[in-house]
Formats: sequence, structure tokens, C-alpha cells
Amino acid sequence: MVEIALKFGDFKAMRLANFIPVGFIEEFFEILHFTTGLPWYYNTIHTYISFIQYVFYLISLHRFINL
Repeated sequence: MVEIALKFGDFKAMRLANFIPVGFIEEFFEILHFTTGLPWYYNTIHTYISFIQYVFYLISLHRFINL
């Protein structure tokens, strides 16, 4: 039987979000899903794009400081 997360905290109840780095990422996805109301795949795409922008920001900041 497949369980679906329908409300905030279901991942912890199903013991999917643990206190390891992957568990924190899963909990972040769950919070993002329930606060924005977006489907899971949009949350994944949004997080990926935000991460890439953050990395490029750090690279440009590092290059700016080293000028």
C-alpha cells in the first residue's frame, strides 16, 4: 500500500525525514510543497534553479572580491 503525504509532518510520521542530510532535504521539500501548494515536480525544479543561482552568485562574489 502506497502512502501519500497529504499534510505537513507526514514524512516524519512515515519515518522518511530523518536527522541526516537527506532527511533535511526531504523535510525542506515537504515544507516547500505545503507552503506553496505547487506539485512535487515544480518544487524540485524550483529548488534546482535556486541552487544553481546561489552557486553562480557565490562564484561571482568570489571573483569580485579577488579583483
